[in-house]
Amino acid sequence: MKFRQSTVLYPLAIVVSGLLLAVLISTARPEPEAQARPEAPPLQVPALSAVLETRSITVATQGTVQPKTEIDLVSQVAGRVDFVAENFVAGGYFSAGEMILQIDPRDYRIEVVRAESRLADARQALAQERGRAMQAKREWRDLGNREANELFLRRPQMAAAESAVEAAEADLEKARLNLSRTTLSVPFDGYVRDIGVNLGQFVSVGSQLATVFSTDLLEVRVPLTDRQVGLMDLALLQRNGGIEARVISEYGGEVFSVAGKLVRLEAAVDTRSRVRYGIVEVESDASVSTQKQLVVGQFVKVDITGRTFQDVISVPLNAMYERNSLLVADQDNRLQIQPVEVLQVENSRAWVGGLKEGTVVLLKRPGYVVEGMKVAPLTREGDL
Repeated sequence: MKFRQSTVLYPLAIVVSGLLLAVLISTARPEPEAQARPEAPPLQVPALSAVLETRSITVATQGTVQPKTEIDLVSQVAGRVDFVAENFVAGGYFSAGEMILQIDPRDYRIEVVRAESRLADARQALAQERGRAMQAKREWRDLGNREANELFLRRPQMAAAESAVEAAEADLEKARLNLSRTTLSVPFDGYVRDIGVNLGQFVSVGSQLATVFSTDLLEVRVPLTDRQVGLMDLALLQRNGGIEARVISEYGGEVFSVAGKLVRLEAAVDTRSRVRYGIVEVESDASVSTQKQLVVGQFVKVDITGRTFQDVISVPLNAMYERNSLLVADQDNRLQIQPVEVLQVENSRAWVGGLKEGTVVLLKRPGYVVEGMKVAPLTREGDL
């Protein structure tokens, strides 16, 4: 019995002694001194010091060149086409008043001769009626009466003869007008867009012969957002008759630009695209090479002169943060997110407003952005 107790108590005593020793060691160990965590060195970021300036904003848009004047030529008489000019083809150029098509005029010449004959007969009948009226008036006076009735003096017959002359004159005028309509010409210089008839074809009244347009004045219909419209001085539309613009086109790998003018804005907003369309007019310049002139249907870029803004700055486009903000450094070189007003994006730069003179703008985004983090702006000449 004593042996069994000793075999249990000795191991238990050893375990308890070990535990007491471990507690004693842990409580007697000195506490470690707390040390401040070393702060990471600030990130070096290229930057610039804002120098504010005055800038005229350009509103950039695009559109397709269209003629201001475009008409469908429709036949006003019927007949067979017996002449077409060499330039009566799609793309053919014509001058104002130049005959480009003719309908067989022989039937209409005959109508003119017949109308002239009817007019001569009507004038002869009128002359005879006037003579009879004068004779009747003398006979009535010879009878000693001062007053005579209308029928005896042949006044109704004379009025009918005069009306017949007027009707014959109107028929002659209509016949001559129909004869002139057999020759087709246009009262402006321009081009043939497409044709609907050709030599030898019979046309009826109302047949479409061709579609032509003038090149004296071209138009570009350009879409404008509400923000773009807000960047323009609309008072110039009323005061100066338009806002200056440049129409930029490309031909043969070269870029050309011609002067234009925004002359009006359409009254309604497009319900599908939610934009408002403006009309830019461009006058044709005969001194400009044909290769450098605008072509109807050509897609072009348009720069419209906008309002002049003060206290703006140009920054690289990749310096923008979340579209309408910049990363700046405060007086303590702490990173801050500064909202700005983006006025214009041009090539790889953006013109913005809303900054103060001397604000340090970070030109590149750090690897991570935490507002209030320490940065080391590198402002050097040439960082712009």
